Amino acid sequence: GMRYGKPEGQGGNFQQRPRKNYAQLREKYLNQGREALSLGDRVLAEYYFQHAEHYYRMQQEFYESRNRYREQQAAQGL
Repeated sequence: GMRYGKPEGQGGNFQQRPRKNYAQLREKYLNQGREALSLGDRVLAEYYFQHAEHYYRMQQEFYESRNRYREQQAAQGL
């Protein structure tokens, strides 16, 4: 059938892992933030920590939407 430019891997399939590995990215930015702090650069540290927080939120949203999807499937007896 016609495909309406939906990105690959989008849609109802929440079984797969998050597309970007959010946990890994978060860890990377946390480490960079700690390093910046140890060098006394609080501004740079804050920048990295904000990135880490962003990926944490993305990860939480991914899990929540996946759980909602599974609950819907269960409710439909699938």
